[in-house]
Amino acid sequence: MSEIEALAAPDPATNPWVPIWNLAPTVALDYVGAWAAGTYVDGQVVIDNGVAYMCVRQTTKRPTPWAPISLGYPGAELGYTAGIASVNVTATLEASATTVITAPAITFDGVTAVLIEFYSPYIRIPASGGVFIDLWLFDGGSSIGRLAHYEATSGNYVPMFAARKITPSGGSHTYSVRAHVNTGTGVVAGGPGAAPGQEQPMFIRVTRVVA
Repeated sequence: MSEIEALAAPDPATNPWVPIWNLAPTVALDYVGAWAAGTYVDGQVVIDNGVAYMCVRQTTKRPTPWAPISLGYPGAELGYTAGIASVNVTATLEASATTVITAPAITFDGVTAVLIEFYSPYIRIPASGGVFIDLWLFDGGSSIGRLAHYEATSGNYVPMFAARKITPSGGSHTYSVRAHVNTGTGVVAGGPGAAPGQEQPMFIRVTRVVA
């Protein structure tokens, strides 16, 4: 691998030129000014709507503006919501599951992978035998599958952490965690976590990860 040498930036107060990179001998840059209909070849540079474009293969097409979506680097937190109060779960069907917590709407580019995480200090199933609580991950108003299932003989408590890696399609997505029980009333806990004896907040978090 060849060594990359850093160049000192010229003083713009005294030098009207800034070096981009030594592209010779493979590419000869040719600045032709404002874009106009015609044929362009590799290395020609045009200005269109205030943006400079370099042609990389022969074309007659006009430059297409990019619409970059800033989703940060892997590990960047894209969305976070904390829940400081417990949620009673009375729904008995997946389609009409009780909303537990919802992440902010995020606009995706269709190629960026994310990790969706959910935490609650505890979930509690109804105090009767043969009961369960299901947690579902929703995208907008549609379920995209079960996130967790807890079943026991009576009203037991258990801490909950669940996660799903996913590559959302391009566009806006609003993820939420919802829950249902088969009977009675379940609880997904959350609190302010600001004083002795208080529960910590539940949360949903969306983080960029490597695909």
